[in-house]
Amino acid sequence: MENICPLCNGLYTKTEYCPNCGHPLVDQGMAEEFLEPYSPYQERDLYMWQQDIEHPELGEEYCVHLFSCPRCAYDCRVPVHLITH
Repeated sequence: MENICPLCNGLYTKTEYCPNCGHPLVDQGMAEEFLEPYSPYQERDLYMWQQDIEHPELGEEYCVHLFSCPRCAYDCRVPVHLITH
């Protein structure tokens, strides 16, 4: 069994709303894809280690997604807990 992100794998969708204008936010995918040009090609463990430093209370059992508002351009990172598949 392995841990997978249910959003990345299309198992469910998450609805978040913009705190500025109330419009539904759009899931732009994993935040690591937006960090730097080669981040999608780096080892996942390296990225998780970086996230542990930023959010040690969450541990390694999550995937961070970037959500953005198409109306006012607000964006935020949303941690999504991994599931066993």
